[in-house]
Amino acid sequence: MSSPVLTRKTTGVRQIEALNAQTGPVFLAYPEALPLTPFLPPRSLARPTQMLPPMMVSRHTLWAIRDANTIGQITRAFDALPALYIADGHHRSAAASRVAASRRSANPHHTGDEPYNYFLSVIFPAHALKILDYNRVVCDLNGLSQKNWLQRSAPPIP
Repeated sequence: MSSPVLTRKTTGVRQIEALNAQTGPVFLAYPEALPLTPFLPPRSLARPTQMLPPMMVSRHTLWAIRDANTIGQITRAFDALPALYIADGHHRSAAASRVAASRRSANPHHTGDEPYNYFLSVIFPAHALKILDYNRVVCDLNGLSQKNWLQRSAPPIP
């Protein structure tokens, strides 16, 4: 029986390779960073560049920053952060990392600037997040006893 984790990573790798793109962003969070604070509220008060139709209960609104000086300031502020934290998407980032490693080893002229060295992400300040439980409910044990189901569902111990 294959591990669900390995299956999800392998499926992600196959999808990225087949499409030559990562279709789902990795959700990242960063700790409070004073150099980034001045950029957020003024942008979100301005007229959005794009408003996408609501998907389920979420509305996606985008603001483009086209000023090279502002982009440079934001880039330097992110470069100064000690870490970004994955809030959701660790399997997607692992799949992207596998694809990057494979393409890097197959490319004798690798420079580090190739698109496969990056993955799609969204980044939010941690103080603006409310992370909710993500619980799964099992409705049917497929004929197994609770004890057998728990044994089969447990990850293999290396």
